[in-house]
Amino acid sequence: MKTHTTNTLNEIEKEKKEEVTVNFIFENKKQDYPLDPVTVKEALNSEKAKEWEESIKAEANNFLKRQSWKKVSRNKVTQMGRKIIKCKTIFKTKVEADKSCRFKTRMTMKGFMLQPGIDYKETLSPVATETSTRMVINIYLYGAEGLPENNDIKFKIDMIDIEAALLEGKLPNPVYIEFPPGLLEVGIITEEESRTKCIELSGGMYGSPKSAIQFFREYSNHLKQHEYQQNRMDPTVSYKRDEKGRTVIISVVHVDDTLIVGTQEEIKTFKITVGKRFEYTDKDGFKKHLGVWYEESRDKNGNRCMIARMNNTVESIISTFEQHFRQKKLRTR
Repeated sequence: MKTHTTNTLNEIEKEKKEEVTVNFIFENKKQDYPLDPVTVKEALNSEKAKEWEESIKAEANNFLKRQSWKKVSRNKVTQMGRKIIKCKTIFKTKVEADKSCRFKTRMTMKGFMLQPGIDYKETLSPVATETSTRMVINIYLYGAEGLPENNDIKFKIDMIDIEAALLEGKLPNPVYIEFPPGLLEVGIITEEESRTKCIELSGGMYGSPKSAIQFFREYSNHLKQHEYQQNRMDPTVSYKRDEKGRTVIISVVHVDDTLIVGTQEEIKTFKITVGKRFEYTDKDGFKKHLGVWYEESRDKNGNRCMIARMNNTVESIISTFEQHFRQKKLRTR
């Protein structure tokens, strides 16, 4: 026997009145500090002017020490029929794993002004998938206290960050760019140079469609030269086996971050190998990756587990939503 309940007209009207529809979009800019300066003028007139000035000089030095920049005449470039690409300087305060703050400046080109087929051809660069990253973390948890089949192999987990990674690749053809904002203000170029010259860029730069793939090739080829094998299914995953054929280290590359799982000795060797070609920052363990904070713990059964948190992002979503909802209620009164 089937039963069917029909609400009265009054009940239906009451339910409609109680319904609240909220159209809300959270714009996640992944900023640790939402009040970071937007322009060079803001940065150099802020309370942290000294820190931002040093950061601008450090970023410019990243290009200069790699000999990626060459000053050339603007007239010469225009006579060649080449376009001079504009640049932008971005400021960001980054929170490190030890809760300290790092003032980061990025000088980027406006890549959308580049001409396909002339300035670049390839744009695709592989990055580690979420599946690969989680799999490698699980392998660490599985072998942290010794592999059941090889108890003498105990895995550790670590991470390194390649310094100015996208600047490492070399461009097959030079690109011509304006001087990035900030160089004149901190005294790296003169007023006359800013008017009469521009930069011939021979290496990678943030904003360039070619930079990511060029760096990835440099990085993966360097690992191959030192007997690290590239995974066929995911080219961002590399590994190495010992003389007995046992996998003793696995690395996963996501742009400039490299997650490493392996024996303590092999991780040390891996860092030495990378350091022969690239400058990197040792993260001293696996604590933060792509805006997610990780904490190693034990579950209720006593097994190792990794707790992932995004407290800053969650709090920002809630705060922005509450502010949006309050404003909407005020408008409807």
